[in-house]
Amino acid sequence: MPRRVESTLSCLNSRRGQGRQGQRGLTLVELMVAVALGMLIVAGMLALVALNSSNRAELDKAGRQIENGRFAIQKLSEDIQNAGYFGDYYSAPRPGQAGFPTALLLPAACSTTATVLATAASFPVQGYANVSTTDRSSLLPCIPEADFLPGSNVLVVRFASPVAALTDGWSSSSPLENDVMYLQANVSDIVFGTKAQAANFTLQNNTAASLAAAPVHRLVTRIYFVGNCGRFAAGQTSCTSAADGGLPVPSLRMVEMGAGSAGAGAAFSSRSVAIAEGIEVLEFDYGIDADGDGAVSSLSRTPTVDQFGNVLAVRVSLIARNSEPTAGYVDDKVYVVGSRYPVGTEFNPAAKNFKRHQFQATVRVVNAALRRDQ
Repeated sequence: MPRRVESTLSCLNSRRGQGRQGQRGLTLVELMVAVALGMLIVAGMLALVALNSSNRAELDKAGRQIENGRFAIQKLSEDIQNAGYFGDYYSAPRPGQAGFPTALLLPAACSTTATVLATAASFPVQGYANVSTTDRSSLLPCIPEADFLPGSNVLVVRFASPVAALTDGWSSSSPLENDVMYLQANVSDIVFGTKAQAANFTLQNNTAASLAAAPVHRLVTRIYFVGNCGRFAAGQTSCTSAADGGLPVPSLRMVEMGAGSAGAGAAFSSRSVAIAEGIEVLEFDYGIDADGDGAVSSLSRTPTVDQFGNVLAVRVSLIARNSEPTAGYVDDKVYVVGSRYPVGTEFNPAAKNFKRHQFQATVRVVNAALRRDQ
């Protein structure tokens, strides 16, 4: 090999050996820089995971809030649309007609007496505004005191179950349930009673071809209100401080007339039912047909007795809030709900660390309106 090439290779080999000897490890400064960079990367990943988890939790809470608000509106709308359906009964007296109540008070909302219910047929929808603890005790005793949020509004709806319990009157072999309120109706008349009072069910269909017995329907009476909690604590049958995991959530609740104790007749359940959690404010404005033409001519939050006999629509307004607070969030909004707050005090929530959403729907009392459209 030529001497010049051999000398060059020897020089390269010498440099490689020196390079290998110089890369025996990292200096302390290099190690600390590498560790710091690694920690920054890990911290960034953890922050990203935490942010994604927080956002997901907020999305879940918002989804439940919207679902609860929509379901509350849907449930109330369905019952308002059904209100006033009493089978074939067409002749419920209106204000000014014979048979319409002339008393200053509405029919007792919690009554299970057949004669009172016959009067209540003229009021398929009735309501109470700003119900105090005293008012609940005197006007709405069937609402459990522990479950009721004082100052809230109450809606009562009445209608016959769309599916007839009997299509051909009553007999001793009747499948009617004991201690449940039923009604039998034809075009011009209506009677109420339990199975023990079935001797009252003598109405016949108003048809030229037949005098068959009129169908018998179960009477549905439901009372909606804002309650103090959503889910009862384990072993409890009413709202307590331990409800909803120790943080009671205001909710839409309902009591319904059903079977009473054996031989005692119909009764309202002593235990209310949660319909939708997080319903904090519930307002009702009633559309009134003052001249009987089937069209709403005015809107009132507190109708008179005569006006309740002319209610053809209900505007439902509510505020749904999250069931859990949001850290760092401040709800500084002032809400206008229904027609109450433009003429009174706006709703300014005390618990400001909850996110809220407002819902509203206007619902026609179909059965009462159709009778006037004819």
